Amino acid sequence: MWMWLLLPAMAQTSDVVQTTVGGQATHSRALGASDVDVVFGERVRWSVSDVTRLWMDAMFTYDTDSSTFERSRVRSLGVTTETGPIQWAVGRHPVRYGGPRLVDGIQGIYQSEGFEVGAWGGLAPDLFTTRPMLRPGGGPVLGYRKPSGQITLVGEVTATEGGLDRASSLLTGRVKGGTAWDASGRIDWQLSDAAGASGLADASTFIQWRPADAFRVDVLADAWSSLRYRQSALLDPTVQRWVARTQPLVDPLPGGEEALDPTVHGMVGLRPEVRAGVTRVSVLARYRPGSVEEQFFRVQPMVRFTGIVDGRVDVMADANLVFLDTGLSASAGPTVLVELTPSRALWIDGSVRAVLDPSYEGPGWYADAYIDWLGPAGLVLMAGAAYELEPVAELDDVGLTALVRVQHRFQRKRDDAPR
Repeated sequence: MWMWLLLPAMAQTSDVVQTTVGGQATHSRALGASDVDVVFGERVRWSVSDVTRLWMDAMFTYDTDSSTFERSRVRSLGVTTETGPIQWAVGRHPVRYGGPRLVDGIQGIYQSEGFEVGAWGGLAPDLFTTRPMLRPGGGPVLGYRKPSGQITLVGEVTATEGGLDRASSLLTGRVKGGTAWDASGRIDWQLSDAAGASGLADASTFIQWRPADAFRVDVLADAWSSLRYRQSALLDPTVQRWVARTQPLVDPLPGGEEALDPTVHGMVGLRPEVRAGVTRVSVLARYRPGSVEEQFFRVQPMVRFTGIVDGRVDVMADANLVFLDTGLSASAGPTVLVELTPSRALWIDGSVRAVLDPSYEGPGWYADAYIDWLGPAGLVLMAGAAYELEPVAELDDVGLTALVRVQHRFQRKRDDAPR
């Protein structure tokens, strides 16, 4: 959702201010408890001159029961500008080609004939909460892009009061063979941390092969370790509180040597798809090798009919089968999307699924329904509800969820922006 906020900003053709407000509520009959949250989000891409733009991408979830922000994400809050061939980003921005990395500081990227050379520096926020942290750092950014592919390299060195937090590098690449195939990959390698640990943090490869318009195959290979992305996680008060509650009091907070597990885990996947007119048929398969407790095999056959009934109805049916060491976990059912008005302003979609699980004493059920109204002047109204039945241990746990959101999107063409 936030990829459109990445540099380069100046290639965009319009200015956008998108505001979202709403609420969501959940209820569990087994627990006899409910939870009500308020949601607020803001996304801004706005020109203040020919070369300068304001950026914001933030989402907040406020828990009305505890009067706290249950979830806060601020991925962008700053400006971008240009001085000749150099693009600058000041404030909070994703690190250019840095994956999940963020920086509260400055980035400068020089571009010439497909080559990009630059650097970033400042304070690195928490990767998962985006909370500001006193974690200074920075690194180089290198890239080469052309229509047939690209290759990028980003370096990272961050520190805390105790010294080195993490030194790492992220290498990404992509190659396209016209419309016939597309391959991309990434390697995130931890060079060192406060305890001197190094190893693979994340690596993946994606290949898409399209020998014909009616046939496509997607291939996935993924590998990762439980190396922490930063040692400063141990300084997070939430982590400290959790450890204090779940560990014996005599057990100290784990040190750096205990926080890292360089064991490499992996997964491979395959998804062939056939298209014929309005019909699409595919089978997704995922396999994770490893110990008996870790490994699983997942198969998801799917058939979809798009644009039927005068182009106003989509129907999909699928089954999700997961083979675990404890047995088969499965769900299956249809999903229907209907355009209720010829103006494409009112949509309704819903699904029903039967659920089987080794821990259930009988079949479980899930059902939902959502409605979207595209109003005038960029106004969008979304509402929905879901029902879930989990027959666990002689207790039919019923969960109910409801949400409503109002979104307003104001868009201005770049031609109308100030000069």
